[in-house]
Amino acid sequence: MHCLARWAFFGITLVLTGCANMQSALDEARGAENLAEWRVIPAQRAWIHVPQSLMPMEREHGREREQRLALRNETVLPGDNQIYLRTVAGTPPGVMRMDRIIEQAGGVPAPFTTDDLATMRSIEDDAGALIWAEWTSGAGTSCVFALRRLTPRHRVIPHGAGAMDVVMRNCVRGNAEQALAPLDAAAATLGASARSGPDGGLRPLSPLAAPLP
Repeated sequence: MHCLARWAFFGITLVLTGCANMQSALDEARGAENLAEWRVIPAQRAWIHVPQSLMPMEREHGREREQRLALRNETVLPGDNQIYLRTVAGTPPGVMRMDRIIEQAGGVPAPFTTDDLATMRSIEDDAGALIWAEWTSGAGTSCVFALRRLTPRHRVIPHGAGAMDVVMRNCVRGNAEQALAPLDAAAATLGASARSGPDGGLRPLSPLAAPLP
């Protein structure tokens, strides 16, 4: 009985130690992420093609990289229109955790709240699943908060990554469909006409190139 008790205690200790080590690793990763600096990159190195995007930025930490693309905001609503992209290490990369990627992108942006996450819509298109919430002012302004996970099945992924998660907040003078346009299948599947370059960016494919896997 005493032996069983000792083994039970030892097992609990191992679990607690494992949890502590995992939390320590997470804290260390977040610390490295916070220390990584954003740098402006040429528009052609952006992982997604959005003609109206402004000043793409990128940073790298560990095995993951991030990009932010500012979008024009012609509304009177406060807050930034932007697309956030983050590579996901691993093959396969696992299931997208919405709460995690939203946190990494900076949280739920105004005018949305966490309550809107429970009523998000979704469709399947040539770029996979697109999930989004809508908001309208009732006076011609529409906002969307949208998420995608892009994989090699849908497009070229930055070198060394298993997938790429994308988060967008976009408010426009128009309808929700117009607000979603920067993240529609045509924009998201740029890999159909581009290939990953040696620096992890995208470069054009020759018309004579073989189809991508």
